[in-house]
Amino acid sequence: MQKLAGHCHLSVTQRYAHTTEALMRDAVQVFGREPARRVNGA
Repeated sequence: MQKLAGHCHLSVTQRYAHTTEALMRDAVQVFGREPARRVNGA
């Protein structure tokens, strides 16, 4: 989670990561999806 958040120190991640295992699983699924395609093709 530290790398995903871009934190250099684990203590920073621990300060802001008030989450449950279920929420972390949901987040991993979101990050694993393909990016949405833009409607205007840009």
